Amino acid sequence: MKFIIPIFSLFVGLVIFAQDPVEIQDPKADPYLKNISKDLKTESPYRIEFKYEIYSLQEDAKVSDNGTIIIHDEKYQLKTEDTEVYYNGQTLWSYNIMNEEVYQSEPEEGSGDKLFSDPFRLLANYNEYFKYRFLGEKNINAQKLIEIDLYPKDLETPYSMIKLFTTTDKSLYSINIKQKNGIDLKIFITKITHNINISESDFSWDEASHSNVLLIEM
Repeated sequence: MKFIIPIFSLFVGLVIFAQDPVEIQDPKADPYLKNISKDLKTESPYRIEFKYEIYSLQEDAKVSDNGTIIIHDEKYQLKTEDTEVYYNGQTLWSYNIMNEEVYQSEPEEGSGDKLFSDPFRLLANYNEYFKYRFLGEKNINAQKLIEIDLYPKDLETPYSMIKLFTTTDKSLYSINIKQKNGIDLKIFITKITHNINISESDFSWDEASHSNVLLIEM
């Protein structure tokens, strides 16, 4: 059986969680995390282009693909080969391209369903949600990178750790999310473009252009 996990289904589990009173932060990581936060925490819309790899320990299988996400405030548009997700601040549409079905819902405040822009949004507010540790410089693929491990302050989250690699000039290189269910998600950032031109319609499902797609209200 082919191993397929739409990337948006993995992002659902990354919910906002309460703060832990214990603060264990490594100050050597702060300059890198602050620069990442500045890149991802902005009032202007931006686009992230990335490659992702998903490995299942249980099935010993891996898939990979490319994707893009456009983020503006709470709104976002996520596209991969098999999935498109739109969120306009109120309504969420998840389009399964292979099945020609789109699932429409209105997530409640604070629910995981409306946070498809994670993990980027969580990293923008890293100090609020994570403990973190600076692991130093590593040589990967003939490139010098900085490794930082982030641990959720809430132990009830579905993942145990997020491992970041940044370039030596403090730019985000990759995100590795290790989930407790044996799923390992790696996101490699290829490009971040700020101040892009968008319209409100970019965050909503275009039903008129998809007359053959079945709309399912959740």
